[in-house]
This record gives sequence, C-alpha cells and structure tokens, in this order.
Amino acid sequence: MTRVPVPKGGRGMALEAALDFAHARYRDRERVLVRRYGVAGRFFGKGKFIPLPKLDQPVDYHGCDRGRLLVFDAKEHRKGDRWRLDARYEHQYQRLVRWSQAGALAFFAVLFGPRDELYLLRIRPASDWPMVDLREPRHHDLLLVLPNDENWFDWLAAVRTGWI
Repeated sequence: MTRVPVPKGGRGMALEAALDFAHARYRDRERVLVRRYGVAGRFFGKGKFIPLPKLDQPVDYHGCDRGRLLVFDAKEHRKGDRWRLDARYEHQYQRLVRWSQAGALAFFAVLFGPRDELYLLRIRPASDWPMVDLREPRHHDLLLVLPNDENWFDWLAAVRTGWI
C-alpha cells in the first residue's frame, strides 16, 4: 500500500502546518515521533492512483509517547462557538472508537482559527458524537491548547498533563 499527500484545496492547511511544526520539535527535542498519513491506496500502470475506500483510510496522525499509541484526526473550524463532526465523517469517529477500544489514546484535534485555540477532544469506546461547544463548561475529555511562548501548539504537553 502506498500513501500519497493529496491537496485539499486549502482546507486544513493551517492546522496541518502547525501540527507538522510541532511534530518536528517533538522529534528533535524529545525523541517522540508523530507522523501524518496521506491518502492510502495503490498505484496501477502509468501513475494511476486508486485510493482505498474511505472506511479503510488510516487516521490523519499516529505516534507513540512513552509506549502509548496516540492516534488522531485533525479538523479546522473557522467560525462560531460550536464544532460538531459532520455526519459525512462518521467513519473517522468509528475508526477512533476502534483505536480507543484497542488501548490507544484517540482524539480529534480541532483548531478554532479565529481564536487561535486548539481543542483536543478525546474519543473513548463509549464517547458521544464528537462536538466542542465553547459556551459549555469544559469536561475532562476536552483539552484547550494555546500557542506557547515560542508561538506553536505544544499539544503533547497538554496530553501528558491531562490524559496520561
């Protein structure tokens, strides 16, 4: 199976760039490796690429910290105080639930662009449908990550403090 990056027409590019920057820091400073998948599929013939069905696609990111598998999908939200996973992405939610059942720390990373806030919403085997409502009190499966002094999202520190 081959994984290739697929342009998304600008969707999610800011979050991907921010996460890639953080992951380079983790690799260089803490020896923690986090990888972003592209779209999985196979090449046939003269460069013809056939992607796997969306139900068989991997999570956006995977990594390991101190022996704990971390898997997450990244989403970007540009307006409003509420993000709810679109029903078109139920397969992503189900995939994270399955990873959680297998013992991984599974979550959605949601960037609220206008506020420059990153929210991590943990997915457990019995989690409700993914939603972040900034008008409601925070719960233990929701972490807020603000840019640090170096102006990047150190989400791993938040996960270590809040969930591990």
